[in-house]
Amino acid sequence: MELLQNTRLNLLRPYSQSLENYKRYSLEASEDDFLFQPRIILHTKLEVLASEMIERVEIQTENLRPLKEERLKLHSFIERFEKWISGEEFREYRDQLFEVQKEIRRERVEGWRDVSNVMRDFLEVWQAYQEARTTSIFIGE
Repeated sequence: MELLQNTRLNLLRPYSQSLENYKRYSLEASEDDFLFQPRIILHTKLEVLASEMIERVEIQTENLRPLKEERLKLHSFIERFEKWISGEEFREYRDQLFEVQKEIRRERVEGWRDVSNVMRDFLEVWQAYQEARTTSIFIGE
């Protein structure tokens, strides 16, 4: 978790710096400089999308933590007391365990869907950024 937080902070730092640079650049820019403005905007979008991916992974991790704890408790309880509980009670606990496992799978699928949607957007912006970068190199920035 600490690694995710450090990564998130590292991703947000350039975003805030880019935003400040963009504001300063917009105020100081000449008419010729506006040819290069799309590249700066795309760079900022990339940073935002990267931080969104990190945020979604953190949310998924936070959502999975209590579910995994519940699964562990149920699993331990069933293993420990299966000899002493009746068949009906055993089925109830086993069904609860199955439901928690289903919820974990559902959370993982939804989390992956969120991250993959942001990743798709990231790749589209990355392509546009590279095209703008190539254009600016060709023009002679």
